[in-house]
Amino acid sequence: MGGIGKTTLAQLAYNNDDVKNHFEKRIWVCVSDPFDVFRIARAIIEALTGSAPNFGEFQSLMQHVQGCVEGKKFLLVLDDVWNKDDSKWEPFYNCLKNGFHGSKILITTRDETTAHIMKSTDIIPIAVLFEKECWSIFESIAFFGKSMEGCENLKKIGREIVGKCKGLPLAVKTIGSLLRSKNTEEEWKNILKSEIWDHEVVERGLLAPLLLSYNELPSKVILMRKETKRWRT
Repeated sequence: MGGIGKTTLAQLAYNNDDVKNHFEKRIWVCVSDPFDVFRIARAIIEALTGSAPNFGEFQSLMQHVQGCVEGKKFLLVLDDVWNKDDSKWEPFYNCLKNGFHGSKILITTRDETTAHIMKSTDIIPIAVLFEKECWSIFESIAFFGKSMEGCENLKKIGREIVGKCKGLPLAVKTIGSLLRSKNTEEEWKNILKSEIWDHEVVERGLLAPLLLSYNELPSKVILMRKETKRWRT
């Protein structure tokens, strides 16, 4: 499930001082979909050497990866992996196992099947947050800088909105940031009653806050983003 906090937890581990001191090299690669073996290989090499090679052959890249990690104790984080083709991962696995004893590979994925394909030895499922935890996040963001006197009605509306976020921390943070600049009950009720919450998608707890936040952008910003997307395509 997206927005549940996998990347955030991985970042906390990656940036921990003890972790930094424990590993000679740390590598972070945002993988996403598709599993582009050339891009991933170059990203690993660039993180280890400071420059990306221009090898056109995948085998040459793999040999370079193996040479870069050999004898080094490293932590490699592969974030947002969707790959279900073990033949794409196998060359990386064979090269990376040449690292020094104690090297670790951490992946984040929404799919347990992917974790098994990547030969994970320890799989840690992440659950959604409890309502109390969601409210704590929301309250610290949405009510930041607001006088708590006279906010009881906003709190009541806010709790209903938080309930629609399905325990997803990213959704709670997004909607909290949106409501931070809104001070009237009418504005909060408009968010609560928005039809966007009724979208029939699997992860509507995450999608709805993102759409609401997008719709609240100034029209010039939305137009600019659409033009940028059109230019890229």
